[in-house]
Amino acid sequence: MGEKPFRLHLTSEAQILRYIRYCTNNIYSQVYIDATGSIVKSLPHQKTVLMYGAVFKDGNDPTNVIPMGHAILADHTATSISYFLGSLRQHIVTIKDKVIRHSFFVTDFSPAIFNAILQAFNHEDIRGHLEQCWNVILRKYDAKQIPKTRKSARILQASLPKAIETLDSSPVRRVRKIVMIDQCPLLWPAFGINNKIFEGSIFLLF
Repeated sequence: MGEKPFRLHLTSEAQILRYIRYCTNNIYSQVYIDATGSIVKSLPHQKTVLMYGAVFKDGNDPTNVIPMGHAILADHTATSISYFLGSLRQHIVTIKDKVIRHSFFVTDFSPAIFNAILQAFNHEDIRGHLEQCWNVILRKYDAKQIPKTRKSARILQASLPKAIETLDSSPVRRVRKIVMIDQCPLLWPAFGINNKIFEGSIFLLF
C-alpha cells in the first residue's frame, strides 16, 4: 500500500493457489486484465483512481470467474501496473518456489497495460515484442525458437480499429499489417502465410 500516489494491491493465498491449480490443469490458460473507474470514488489530492483486476475463468459455469488479484491505483503508468503484476508473480514464487505461468494475457488496447504485462513477465517492452511478432510472420524463426516462458498479449477484437489507427510509428506501424492479416484469413495465401506456422506459437497478437 502507498499513499502518494495512492496504491493498494489486493490478493490472498487462496486466490494464488486457485490460479496455480488452474494453470497446471489447462494448457491454454488465460488471465484477463482490465481497469474501471466506476467503482472507486475520487480521492483528495490524487489523480483519477482506477481499479485494476486480473481474473481467470476456471470452469464452464459463468460464475467461475476467479480474481487472481486487484489493485486500486492513482498512477496508471506501465511502471505502476507492472509493479502490481510483479507483486502477483512474487506471491506465486513465495508459495511454489518457482513461477507458474499461464499462456495468455487478454486485455483491451491499453499501451500501459501492454507494457506492464511484458515488463513483468517477459522483461521486454512493447517494441521488442512486436518486432518478434513481425519476425514470426516473416518466418525468421518458428515457435520452437521462442522461449516457452514468454507471454503473449491478445487484443480484444472490439479494440482492433483503435489499434490499427494508433499503431502508426515506425517500426511499430508494421504490426498493423499483422492485425489486418489476422482479421482476413482468406488473404493469408496472398502473403504466403500457412496456417501451420501459427500452431504452438504464443507470440502472435490476435
